[in-house]
Amino acid sequence: MDKYCICWRRKNSSKDAIPIIFNHPNSRQEAIMKGDYGEMELWDNLTAAQAEVKKFNHRYPNLFFWVKEPNVK
Repeated sequence: MDKYCICWRRKNSSKDAIPIIFNHPNSRQEAIMKGDYGEMELWDNLTAAQAEVKKFNHRYPNLFFWVKEPNVK
């Protein structure tokens, strides 16, 4: 089954950027976003992943989120 990955990056890169901590809905663990780019856990459902990206983009205006589809070359 294909998995979709939610990726993120900072809009304004800064060496002093504070890590962002949030609770991922699919996980009991807190995700800590350090640095300027990263990937979050995999999703089975593209529509659910896109809905989550929309929520994250609204909630964290200094970050940009998108869905990376599987096997995209």
